[in-house]
Amino acid sequence: IVTDGCLTGVTGNPSVDPGTRADGIAIGTSDPRAQGGFGDGSDADNPCLQEGHLDTHGGQPAGGLLTPGTAWQYVFGTTTRVQIKAKADAEVAAGLTDSARTYIWVTSSSPYNQSWGSATHPVILVFDAVADCPRINGGPDIYGVVFVDSPCTANGLGGAHIYGSGIVNGGITGLNANTE
Repeated sequence: IVTDGCLTGVTGNPSVDPGTRADGIAIGTSDPRAQGGFGDGSDADNPCLQEGHLDTHGGQPAGGLLTPGTAWQYVFGTTTRVQIKAKADAEVAAGLTDSARTYIWVTSSSPYNQSWGSATHPVILVFDAVADCPRINGGPDIYGVVFVDSPCTANGLGGAHIYGSGIVNGGITGLNANTE
């Protein structure tokens, strides 16, 4: 998980696994206060990353991972929002089936429950800022990158099972037990 802000309000037992990352980072944030490990589990150790019962599978936090306000650039480099949206629109216009699409751009703030991608065909799923932070229901499986272009102040990442990375352009509150 990468957040351009803090992680608070964790409920239940959500899970984030750093997998095979050599650096062992489970959560990265723009806030430098998160540097130095999760400590003894006391949220006072890291005021920006209040992990609660978040299972990090031994992964550690990385404070100052990105410069505040640069979450998009951290993930996509010089590729702009306009370019990614154009790729998503072109796939829709070409009539590609959902399973063949690589770029998905969501502008609806309605609850979201669609699965995307596979281990051999990862996707880039962007929730536009107008979509707010989506309420993801039903435990969809999403393989690839999920970029939420607004803070997640109510829904965390919902019930998503993300096999890849979840990036939030702002802080995350309310990460719940169904997020993996």
